[in-house]
Amino acid sequence: MKIHVADLFNTLKEDGVTSQSNAVKAKDLKGAALEKTLQSLVDYIVKQGKAEQISQAEVTIEKEELSIRLEMNVINLPVRYVSPMEKVLDAESDQDVNVYMIVESPKVNKSGLRIDEIGTVDSVMADPAAALKQFTDFVTEKLADIAVADEPEPEK
Repeated sequence: MKIHVADLFNTLKEDGVTSQSNAVKAKDLKGAALEKTLQSLVDYIVKQGKAEQISQAEVTIEKEELSIRLEMNVINLPVRYVSPMEKVLDAESDQDVNVYMIVESPKVNKSGLRIDEIGTVDSVMADPAAALKQFTDFVTEKLADIAVADEPEPEK
């Protein structure tokens, strides 16, 4: 899937992205439940990719400052950051649309945001099982980082 960057800017500013958002309980991010929770995000991105719609899918954790998302974009920035994108992207170019994995939490790192690329929308649509595994591994690692940040400081 390719997009003309000026069209992407118009979509992000005026139409917005198509999105799916669900609040889940912390238990939905453990063990087999984690993969099932993340599968719904991958399925949504695949569906929207087939429709050639710039999209995001998100789960938030009830009573926590934690967001786990998949977003389509041409650069590794959340779709809400249109202004910085306009400064670094050539609006007259055509770009591959990628899928990015995002974990946002004040405890994930100093910036509160971690974003990594899974691959192009086309590659995710071609092999959603591989995308799900990569996404599950990424989220598992970031949730472990958040758990470490929750541990009390050792007494001296």
